[in-house]
Formats: sequence, structure tokens, C-alpha cells
Amino acid sequence: MVRNVFSYLFRCLTLVILVYVYIICSIIHFSTRTIVNPADCVIVFGSAVHGVSYPGPGIERRVSAATELYHQGFTDFLIMSGGVGRQNQQSEAQVMQRVAQRSKVPLWNIAIENQATSTRENIVFTTPIVASNHCKTTALVSDPYHLARIALLMRLYAPDVPYQLHGTTQPIQPSFYLSNILRESLAIPYIAIEWLFS
Repeated sequence: MVRNVFSYLFRCLTLVILVYVYIICSIIHFSTRTIVNPADCVIVFGSAVHGVSYPGPGIERRVSAATELYHQGFTDFLIMSGGVGRQNQQSEAQVMQRVAQRSKVPLWNIAIENQATSTRENIVFTTPIVASNHCKTTALVSDPYHLARIALLMRLYAPDVPYQLHGTTQPIQPSFYLSNILRESLAIPYIAIEWLFS
């Protein structure tokens, strides 16, 4: 009896490890995605604002990648998505808009969505903006470690929206990158389980 219990637990543990390894491999696989075709809209996923209105490194990386796409002719319309943090007076979207303008993107080529406080909300809240601007194709810009979670959420909450993924290219501190891969590897199964039981 005891032997059967240990055998069952061992199989469960092995399955959990295999699933976890698969998730990490998926995160690494999606992290290499870059845009290959022009997109009507580019959605930039928010990141932390420091202090009241100072763009954190994540915002700088993500907006830089998006404005490069703009200046290279891949798109002519950027959607900045991100709400207000606990101690911030300006939303992530407002700060990203300012950073994009600093990179010579005209204000009329930028839309902001300033209510989202999660990746799921980034997707759900920008979907009407995509539709109202008649964007038939979209590109989603974020840090490489974030792209697998975005792809999963797009499949769950915006399955009819054609999209490409585009990761940032600026260097990320290795320890920060690794910690975020570990965080994403926990977030992805949580999202899947939450969706299944919702």
C-alpha cells in the first residue's frame, strides 16, 4: 500500500516537473519572436513607472522597440497600454506616450489605454481601440520573457485578433531576466487554471 502511494506521488512529481520544463521552454521559444510583416497597430504593454512620472527601464525598452518599428515603417500607429500604479500619479500609458513623443512619434499617431493593471487587461482594454481604428493586423511589444504569457492570453481573450509578437532588444540584467522567467513560469499555469475554472 505504502509502495503504491510513493509510486503515485513520484509519477505526479515527474508530471509536474515535465510540465514546468515545457513551460520554461515555451517562454524561451516565444522570447525570440520579432515582427516580420507591417502591422496596422502596435500595442505596447506597460511596465513600472518610478516615482511620480519617471519611466522605468521596462518602459524605456518597450517604447524604444515600438518607436523603432514606427521609424522603420512597420507601423504608423502605436497604442500604449498601462494603468496607474499604487504610488504613481501618472499612468504607465501616459509616461509611455511621453517617451514615444521624445523619440519623434507625433501625438496623433499614439493612442493610450490607461486603465489596465494586468496583462489580461492590457489585451481586453485595447481590443476596442484596435477595432475603432480599423486595425486588421497588430503587433504586440514587450520584453522577451513576457511574450509567452501574452500569446496565451491572446488565445484565451482575443482569439479573433491577428497578431505578431515583438520582443525588446535592449540588454536586460541577467539576474532580473532569470527572475522574470521564473515568475512567468508560475503565472502561465495559474492563468490557464483560472481560465478553466472561470
